[in-house]
Amino acid sequence: MKNFRLGILSKTVSPFRRLKRATGNLFFLFLDGHRDHYACVLRSEAGPILRFIFHRLFKRIAIAEEELNKIRELSRKGVVVYALKHSNQLEFLFFHYRYAMEGLPHPTFGHRLSMLIWQPIGQLLRIALSRFEHFLDSHHWADPYTNRYVQQMIQNGEASVLVLIDKGLMVRVVKPKVDPILHLIEAQRNMVTPIYIIPQMVVYQRLRERSGGPLVDILFGDEENPGRLRKLALFLSKYRKSFVRLAPELNVQEFLDKHGALISPNGDESLAFAIRQELLRRIDDERRVISGPVPRSRQEIKEMMLRDPVLLKEIQTKSEREGKRVEVIKRHASALIDEIVADLNPSHIKIWDRVLGWLWNNIYDGIQVDQAGLSRVREAARKGPLVLVPSHKSHIDYLVLSHVLYRNQMNLPLVAAGLNLAFWPLGFILRKSGAYFIRRNFRGDRLYPKVVSRYLRLLIREGFWQEFFIEGGRSRTGKLYQPKMGMLSMLINAFEEAKDHDLIFIPVFIGYDRIIEEGAYLRELRGESKQAESLSQLVRIRKYLKKRYGRAYITFGEPISVSRHLASLGSTLKDLQKEQRRTLYHEIARQLTWSINKVSVVTPFSLVAAAILCNAAKGFSKDDLIQTMQIFLQYLRHKEVQTASTLDHFDAAVDKTLANYQSDKCITRLENHPEDQDDEVIYSVAGSHRLNLEYYKNNILHFFLPASLVAVSLLSYRFDTATLPKIRDDVAFLLKLFKFEFIYEPDIESGAFVDHIIGYFRQQGYLKTDDVPDVECTITPRGVRCLPLFAGLIENYIESYRIVLRVLQTSPHVDNDKILIQKAHRIGHKLYIKGELRRMESLSAINFKNALRFYWDRGWVNQTRLKREGQEPSQKDRDMHLFGKQLQQFLRWNDRTIDDHQL
Repeated sequence: MKNFRLGILSKTVSPFRRLKRATGNLFFLFLDGHRDHYACVLRSEAGPILRFIFHRLFKRIAIAEEELNKIRELSRKGVVVYALKHSNQLEFLFFHYRYAMEGLPHPTFGHRLSMLIWQPIGQLLRIALSRFEHFLDSHHWADPYTNRYVQQMIQNGEASVLVLIDKGLMVRVVKPKVDPILHLIEAQRNMVTPIYIIPQMVVYQRLRERSGGPLVDILFGDEENPGRLRKLALFLSKYRKSFVRLAPELNVQEFLDKHGALISPNGDESLAFAIRQELLRRIDDERRVISGPVPRSRQEIKEMMLRDPVLLKEIQTKSEREGKRVEVIKRHASALIDEIVADLNPSHIKIWDRVLGWLWNNIYDGIQVDQAGLSRVREAARKGPLVLVPSHKSHIDYLVLSHVLYRNQMNLPLVAAGLNLAFWPLGFILRKSGAYFIRRNFRGDRLYPKVVSRYLRLLIREGFWQEFFIEGGRSRTGKLYQPKMGMLSMLINAFEEAKDHDLIFIPVFIGYDRIIEEGAYLRELRGESKQAESLSQLVRIRKYLKKRYGRAYITFGEPISVSRHLASLGSTLKDLQKEQRRTLYHEIARQLTWSINKVSVVTPFSLVAAAILCNAAKGFSKDDLIQTMQIFLQYLRHKEVQTASTLDHFDAAVDKTLANYQSDKCITRLENHPEDQDDEVIYSVAGSHRLNLEYYKNNILHFFLPASLVAVSLLSYRFDTATLPKIRDDVAFLLKLFKFEFIYEPDIESGAFVDHIIGYFRQQGYLKTDDVPDVECTITPRGVRCLPLFAGLIENYIESYRIVLRVLQTSPHVDNDKILIQKAHRIGHKLYIKGELRRMESLSAINFKNALRFYWDRGWVNQTRLKREGQEPSQKDRDMHLFGKQLQQFLRWNDRTIDDHQL
């Protein structure tokens, strides 16, 4: 039989060879001088009609500039191979034409991907003829792998597309030599230049949507790997909003060096399998970063929770304790679940994206986003579910972060919102947009915290991103509030049972040039009660659309991994005792809050406000303001603090900010008389408006706090000379005084920063110091001008604490905070009228509350009494008197007068 077949072939070959000899070079000219023509190679340009169609369709698919730059950089260092999860001719065509348009290495070869129907007629003939000739010469069909075409192509630096999951699974298992990754490994071993495999995808839907149903999936393929009709329908319906996303590249050379000796059972076959699995993992991780887990309906969530063994046990316990039937308690649990659970709907997200896009263009001048930080977030998301922890200054915070993530093709978090926002219709809208609602107080229902904790555990286990505000509420002062431990502790405890994941916290700073709630905050700072959120407030929001509020800013701190934190302790959550757990919560909370402060942005509005309020004068000149701002900017640059891009155009930013504050009547420009020759521009600031500016000063006060503390100490000495030990003692006193007021740097309480600040002041010419350590620091004439600028930033806080101390000394047996704060406002206002109080911003209800908390901590609230005739003062009276004198010492410097000749 074999001889018969060879005989037939010999009879067939002979005429073919005679034809080749007769046609001479014409045959090879038609084949372009080579026989390497394959259906998986796409070199010839499409015809004009197809080129027009491709150009119209493919240019609409977004590719971020950072992704294009990443491919350019990798192509300069090695050979790129693009990896797709599933076989997709349409996406091969897209990358082939679009990357060529962008001037990038575009794929011409698709590993195990036939592009036959997209070949021009002439090329189809060449493929058929070359295959026929190869079969007659070699008695088998042409194969680009066995012919070493693939290896030669890679060595020449040509790009290609690798399909990771295709119908060739059994072929690869039975005949592993046809696995394309094996040939990539072989090519890499013969090359010095690395091969970079870049996993990539075209994303048609940013959010995962529930399937169209089993019948649709059977007929047209599921959403993960749609059939040809569904792929075409997806592309044609969504290409205008589609985008390309790259997963982290795999360096084949590094992979072989690292794993080549470890994977040995089947040699290169095991290596090829390991590479394929690693690429699939990276694509799946990237997909989760973009879309998150598949959303579940509220009914699914409710059933999962009501069948949760821990929750069922708690329901049974409550039933026995209260003597009620289990069914009654279950109905109660069901109602609690309805009250809490989010109901994320992708359609609402798409609507919100349009609404918010319009909003930012109408009331804000855009959003400045920390792109480098966003890349860190994306990298962290590949390792486990994220918990975003933003600062909280405005109700807009709930929307702006999700809007930025959505616009940057990232997963959207489920946001923990206060139950006060659950009123109709806002509650319905927020719930559909991914908000779940938590009561501010868990007291009164022992089942409620258990329902919340089991819901959080479910979200972590399912891989949902979350977002919560660690301050508990919006900051009315502009600075970060002390962290609340409740939500943080529940999330960490829920993570304990989700063994398959890490839990990664992301500190986020959200800031604004101006906030829309400024008026409401001002009323609260003056002692008025907070108004509850309601439908009427929602209706009145239209008045805010008539103004512009500058820019919004979003920056991201370094991710904080719970697993890594526990590893550094050499322990697990289960091993920690109750007190150790509390310490863990406080350490992570401290890291989070300081990280938020560290990445906050200095805006023109905050810098101008700080420059105005560092002086207690009722007016200022524009020249003096600019000089003060330059002094502050120099210090901020020394600390490498991030500033708003608008400050790159300093003069324009100052003019715009002053005009904005003037239009809101925070400051008033004094008009020059026509006969006056003096062109100096003067502004006045009314005491009643200093609290407006205080909010924006506080946005950046944490950056100046170390310098302000040292400056207050230096200026408190009568002869402008102080010793380092005294300065350290003063700073330690002030740090304890303000422990409930400010978020400190992790190492600030050690006092080590004092030497650094003294060095900076000496470098700037504010101080002269002896060469002998710990001797004397003498303020220079330049320091007499500049140090009060730093000290003035916290003078109002010292005044606030002094007022409250005076109230406690004159109000025995009063422990009602509200009454004490009202009295502090009355006394403070009288002191301001008399001139004993320099700053109207000292009359802040929140400053008074923090001062009361500090004095309560010292045991002085409700334990004071008036000195009666013939009665000796108690020890507490004497302590409070001495404490008041020390506070007064730190305010002594403000009586100085500064002459121009001292500058």
